Amino acid sequence: MEASRRIEVRVGLVSIVAIVLLVVGILLGKGVSLSGTRQIVSVQLEHSGGLENGSPVVVNGVKRGLVTEVRNEQGGVVAIAEIDGISDLREDVSARVSILEITGGKKLEITPGTRGSYRVGTVIPGTVAADIVSLV
Repeated sequence: MEASRRIEVRVGLVSIVAIVLLVVGILLGKGVSLSGTRQIVSVQLEHSGGLENGSPVVVNGVKRGLVTEVRNEQGGVVAIAEIDGISDLREDVSARVSILEITGGKKLEITPGTRGSYRVGTVIPGTVAADIVSLV
């Protein structure tokens, strides 16, 4: 009787650990950050170029956040994104919408710049790079 009780406890513990690891893996895979240091930035574009909610945001090639909103505004498009920290952004920061992978999808690439310091709330100027469809 005691042996079967131990086996039941072990199976229960392994099941709980497996469920926790599954949930953490899904959250990390989706890019959810628990750090709480996310900052909101706005990027002004001529057109969306296929950018949509949930598109990744990369700074110098490192994934740092997600696009949360894309809306028409002032004869163009404004993309709102949440990124992990803005301490490395500078006054001459710029952004570009480019292809994420050959099968589709877009990403917002932010180039931090080199001079001055970025002021929170400043709209970042952006461009849309040519993709496979426009090249053909």
